[in-house]
Amino acid sequence: MPNYDRNSSDKDTEFEMTQSKARKANEIFSWFGGSEQRIQLFADLYGGISQKEMKRKYNDSFLSNQRENLNSFGFYRKDGDTHRLTPLGEKVYEPFIELCRQAQIVEELRPILHAIPSDSDNTPPIEDLYQAVRRGEVRVVAENMVNEFAVLTSYREAVGESQTLREVVIGILRPHGFHDQVTEGELQAEYIYPSKVLEEITNNADRLELAQEHAEMSVDHHIIDEQFPFNLSILDQSVIIWARRPTENKYRVMLETDASEIREWATDLFERKKAAAEPVDWSQ
Repeated sequence: MPNYDRNSSDKDTEFEMTQSKARKANEIFSWFGGSEQRIQLFADLYGGISQKEMKRKYNDSFLSNQRENLNSFGFYRKDGDTHRLTPLGEKVYEPFIELCRQAQIVEELRPILHAIPSDSDNTPPIEDLYQAVRRGEVRVVAENMVNEFAVLTSYREAVGESQTLREVVIGILRPHGFHDQVTEGELQAEYIYPSKVLEEITNNADRLELAQEHAEMSVDHHIIDEQFPFNLSILDQSVIIWARRPTENKYRVMLETDASEIREWATDLFERKKAAAEPVDWSQ
């Protein structure tokens, strides 16, 4: 009967057993995670692959080595002319592929989430973003040395296709970019600024004149006593989140999505910030 007395000796023994199992698991995962070709072979065996197709896709030396490894793990079998995984191999393949999918999603979200404080009350819902990426409803754009204006370009293109823009602003990214849309009545915009941005506008004669002109048309401005951690834009068809990369503040990273859950979160967040904000009177 197992001894459930959790003294230090038992804990040490349990830890050693866990480490031993971890080493074996690492040996297995290191094998088929060691190259894209091994992963592809594992996928082919999972679905079943004919001898002819196997010979066409892989050279003899590679197959000989990999079959030897797979046999040692108990993962390989041949069913007539078809090469397959054993039931044990299938049990390993399924969670591995799911882990690969999750890693791809994490890698896609990592730049934008790394740029946003995780302890902020305004942080986007991670699970909803994760599921949106999984469904293919998210696009991430990151700037770098090669393309320093990728986010700005993508942002302007998205706004240029929209008739409405509701935005919580962390820095000056407009208004000159959409002046024609506003003056021609093609864009209705509503901005919420932190006091820092309002000061930047009022202390610049050109920006102030433009803001005053827009306020007479279809643009509403609000001021909030809070420094927002990222830029949030709600458009007709999508929601955009962008922020500066913490390790490379010169560059920005942007996420655009049409996921309904993210739109619901963004709309609720915007309304809460607007309720706490004060309208800006540009005539004063």
